[in-house]
Amino acid sequence: MSIRLLLRDLGLAAVGAASLLAYCWLLPSVTYLSSTTYTPVAASLPFTLASFEDPGPVPELIPESAAQLHAAAAVDLAIALTALYLLYVVAMCLGRGRLTVLGVTVVFGVAVAAQALMVVSPYAFSGDVYSYGMYGRIFSVYGQSPYSQTPAQFPGDPFLPYVFWMHVPSFYGPLWTLISGWIAASVGGDVGLAVVLFRLVESASVLGAALLVLLLLRHNDPERALAGTILLAWSPFVIVESGLGAHNDALMAALIVFGLVLAWQRPGIFSTVSVGAVVLAGLVKATALALLPLLGIYLLRRSPSWLARFGVVLVAGLLTVGIGTAIVWPVWAGPATFAVGTLGSGADRYVNSLAEPALGEIRKSLGASTDDLEVPLQFGGWWVGTHTDTVMHETRAPDSTVVQPLPAWTSLLVVGPERDKRLRVYDPLTERIGYADVAFLGPIDAPPEYADDHIVQALIVGPVGSWTLQEANRQIRIVGWGAFALAMLLALIFGTRSPAGLATAWVGVCLVLEYVTLTWFWPWYVLWGLMPAALVPRSRLTRLTVYLGWGVLLAYSLMGFQDGRFWYLHNFRAIPMFGLPLVLFLLDELLRGIWWTGALTWRRLRAPRPISLESRRADRARETVTARLS
Repeated sequence: MSIRLLLRDLGLAAVGAASLLAYCWLLPSVTYLSSTTYTPVAASLPFTLASFEDPGPVPELIPESAAQLHAAAAVDLAIALTALYLLYVVAMCLGRGRLTVLGVTVVFGVAVAAQALMVVSPYAFSGDVYSYGMYGRIFSVYGQSPYSQTPAQFPGDPFLPYVFWMHVPSFYGPLWTLISGWIAASVGGDVGLAVVLFRLVESASVLGAALLVLLLLRHNDPERALAGTILLAWSPFVIVESGLGAHNDALMAALIVFGLVLAWQRPGIFSTVSVGAVVLAGLVKATALALLPLLGIYLLRRSPSWLARFGVVLVAGLLTVGIGTAIVWPVWAGPATFAVGTLGSGADRYVNSLAEPALGEIRKSLGASTDDLEVPLQFGGWWVGTHTDTVMHETRAPDSTVVQPLPAWTSLLVVGPERDKRLRVYDPLTERIGYADVAFLGPIDAPPEYADDHIVQALIVGPVGSWTLQEANRQIRIVGWGAFALAMLLALIFGTRSPAGLATAWVGVCLVLEYVTLTWFWPWYVLWGLMPAALVPRSRLTRLTVYLGWGVLLAYSLMGFQDGRFWYLHNFRAIPMFGLPLVLFLLDELLRGIWWTGALTWRRLRAPRPISLESRRADRARETVTARLS
């Protein structure tokens, strides 16, 4: 091993140690973050790290204290994540060059240690793991279908107090339902052990995918083999969303990596088996199925003969039917099994995406008021009655104008959530919307005389019953899915000529999904493209995806400000989440262009000037004259 490579590996070890220390400082400091979720893992582990002792559930705080502590924790989180990303970028730069045993050992050693820290952490940034466990128990313990039953239908279950989406059936694929069922059946009622096992599944998925990246790049791009492995295994985004968040997107993305690695092989049975890997990924989450058309065209284009193409179609078809039948049949619950499609079309499916602020602007242009935009899209109305004489106010402000009196026993429909101790209500007698103090209201049964009132029925449904929301949703869906169709067409034409082109095309399709198409977006969705992007570490789209991983992690800092003076950080969080990575990417491209132009100019200036024909003739004439004179 040369001295340069030894110093590189020692530098990687130092950067890895600094990253691990940063994780040890970060994880216990997020206690009062608004997006923090408690995980009772300590009681299920045979050991506990000193800085990861079980602190118990987050204590209840008054709103003012909660807002202050959240703001402090949000700043700490943003700084820590940015520092981790700077170390991560330094590590990728150091990782260039040929492989060494020490370098590979350092990279995987740090990756395993980071994942281990995530697995034993008492906190997470999402509670999806509890939904996984609850859906698994519905399937394996109660013998029901998580696609038609909801967690709320099983009161007394040990997982239920931890579940946020209590009234929502499962949107996950059949393979994930089987895995969740196996884990739930094996742990019984031990919630902490279930969290640990789900985290271990996702951590193992990431480490396995990193090993596949190393093995592939070792032969196809040896100068970037270590850097590509670091790109996946050391990514703070990947580490947080797999070992800590336990999101099944990591398993889905690992299966996609496996499929692309198989497709990289020479035409034959191994490359065709890649279809099976992608089908398995799609049975974890349906998004992966978008890769099948690209993979199919790629396999057909590289087949040497029509007979070979027929074999590809036959083997791929048998794999798809066989795997699909074996996995879908045990959990089949009718069309509800694939109800996840509503996330891509529903008028109430807007969160954390660039489409979320766009939806509000379009609704305002169509006539919706600012008060209408404050009502959550999933809100549904209910009836209340006044138990004493009171009044309806124009706004929530204490000194707002009185709109009308409300005599005792007036029936009102609640059309907005409670804030500042006032509810937004609709009076069906005067057809007026205003605000009433909750102290003078109480729940009542729905008055039968309004059962056929179309205005009342639309308001009961909530914002999704309004024309402005439906029209705004239609316009956004046309643009979003039109962009996705165009991206798929371009990927089919230009991205199916080579295995590297196929991987790059998939990363590009994922970027279009995340930036334009998906209106229901959560940070861990970036795993779909970031993990496969490690297979093509030189690609520009890979760099943009790496930057996007940093940007979407900022969502955990930006959430939770909606009821404070910095409300705009929450309401417009998608703009920095997606905008800052794009700005950094463009700046990166500009600096690379300046560097390339400067280096090229410098080489040209230092290169010897070519000698012209006239100069050569003059030199020969002088030599001839000198020879004759001598």
